[in-house]
Amino acid sequence: TGASLADVMRYVERLAARKTPIIVHTNADRCAVNTAARAVAGRDGAADTWPAVGDPIIVVKNCYEAGVVNGESGEVIEWLDAEARGATARLTYGTFTAHVRRARVRFADGEVFVALVREAFGAARIESQTGLLRAAYAAIGTWATTEDWPMGEKPVSPILADYGWSYTCHKMQGNESPQVFVYAGETLGRGREEDRRWLYTAVTRARESLWLLTHARVGRWLGRGRA
Repeated sequence: TGASLADVMRYVERLAARKTPIIVHTNADRCAVNTAARAVAGRDGAADTWPAVGDPIIVVKNCYEAGVVNGESGEVIEWLDAEARGATARLTYGTFTAHVRRARVRFADGEVFVALVREAFGAARIESQTGLLRAAYAAIGTWATTEDWPMGEKPVSPILADYGWSYTCHKMQGNESPQVFVYAGETLGRGREEDRRWLYTAVTRARESLWLLTHARVGRWLGRGRA
């Protein structure tokens, strides 16, 4: 007990190497852990926004056309483009720009060809998913013919995804992993019913092994038998 997010960082290199999901409470913590995991994996921050081949990703918006749903995890298998293509979409409530690259991604149900959107990676909050997707579709339209696509078929849709080393519990719902690392941070532990549900959901994502690191407040809460 008594741990902070800084303590989580001591384990990131080992967990990232094993691709062990790290479950945290807030989007801010998730982004911080993903940044740390990318650093130990040799990614160069803002200069290297795209995930590398072999990196885990997580879908952040349902895309039924591609057969993937919000919270589903995958792995980049191959990039089909060395450079991204960009486009802008103007909606009544704003102007949005997206850059896309075509990729082959492995999900639990198999491999799919999709277009990944650079602006979704590393974003704690996407201002407008609709606006970003409109721009992404426009960028996809710059590939003029089906011959430009693998197997002569366009990806059915771009997908919005983020780096997949760290998850919020909300995104991890419905997923399981043999090993899971849970950080119950200082935003938990006030004895609320929603805190108990969060902790239960987080720890039950592990099929075999669980690491639980808690803030001092959460440790006291658990020690009083209130979980």
